[in-house]
Amino acid sequence: MLLFAATPTDTSAATAHGAARSVRSVAALIVLLVVTSAICWSVRWISVTDHASGDTFWYTRLALEYRGSPESEATVAAAGYLVALSHVTDPAPTIELAQSIDARYPAIFASRPVYPLVAAALMPFFGLDAMIAAAALGATLFAVALGLVAFGVTGRAMAAVLAVVAAYALPLGSWLVFLYADGWMFAWLALTLGAATASLRGGGRGWLLVFACGLVFLYGSKTANGVVVVIAVVALWVLVAIAGHASARSGAALASIAVTIGAGQVALFGLLGAPGLAETLQDYFTRHFAVPDVADPLLLLLQREVTLVPWMLLTLILNPIVLIVAALGLGPLLVVRAPWALLWVLAGVATAATVLVHPVISEVPRLMAPIWVSVSLGLVIWAARIRFNLTPG
Repeated sequence: MLLFAATPTDTSAATAHGAARSVRSVAALIVLLVVTSAICWSVRWISVTDHASGDTFWYTRLALEYRGSPESEATVAAAGYLVALSHVTDPAPTIELAQSIDARYPAIFASRPVYPLVAAALMPFFGLDAMIAAAALGATLFAVALGLVAFGVTGRAMAAVLAVVAAYALPLGSWLVFLYADGWMFAWLALTLGAATASLRGGGRGWLLVFACGLVFLYGSKTANGVVVVIAVVALWVLVAIAGHASARSGAALASIAVTIGAGQVALFGLLGAPGLAETLQDYFTRHFAVPDVADPLLLLLQREVTLVPWMLLTLILNPIVLIVAALGLGPLLVVRAPWALLWVLAGVATAATVLVHPVISEVPRLMAPIWVSVSLGLVIWAARIRFNLTPG
């Protein structure tokens, strides 16, 4: 006979106490991740001299327009902000370009409203430096999402912190402090993959809703990376279905949601006349619409790939450190032998699709940066296996 048999009331109290303690622990971890991100972000910010490019102008102008500024005023202010950021010394060429460029070019940036919308909301507090505050906020959300995933699969708060530190230390970190839409793309990417991870590991249906919302905002940050997630999720579902894995049902649900949202985005862009793949290719082949449109951009793209792909392979051979670090991060995810871990690998590898549709050699490091999100998670899983003999599943 148990001397301290719990009554139903005692059990309820114990359960409530355990739940409250769990909530406090997660809240404390989130605070720790926010502080870690703030420190790493600050170090990254002061370690580079240039935080902006011509694209920053378009995002800044959009944010000002969202605040109600006329286009002419927003153009002048955004061009002046590039000077304040020390990216250019004279705003006149930027203003002249904005007044003469084909409208399809700024429309490309308008199809990524998340970053400028956040910046617009912060402008009453930070002025034009809201572009910096919004970038930092996106990086913070990314850090929290990635850290919580690392904690969820390892059970170690230290792994969560190390995942964030690794992300900032890898080439990914330089793009988290750049005034582009990429920071918010990384945030929604980590959140979306994290929600899919929870679902594949037996989480409730609520994670499917989080996945859907995250994917919508990912599309609103950078369309191409939304497509990458759709490709990765569908590929995962096919693989687990062929293998007859128990998670095939969850994989099918995720794939259905991903395909529906992807198709919805295509339909919405069509209705709104927003730029799609055709305009993106024309932008590339016409040097931002500076010359007449080409007749067959898809054929030209295939011809471009013939030289691009060998160049990428040669670059990896000549710079093996990149390939080695990537392998060290993706390898542990494969060793886990779980569908959720495979999804992170597929999402990282599928990022190459963004390079194939935008084959600008100078842009390859930025376009391939999302692979380092998966590498960051893989590295802490590897560390956890060595330090704590943990086997995430």
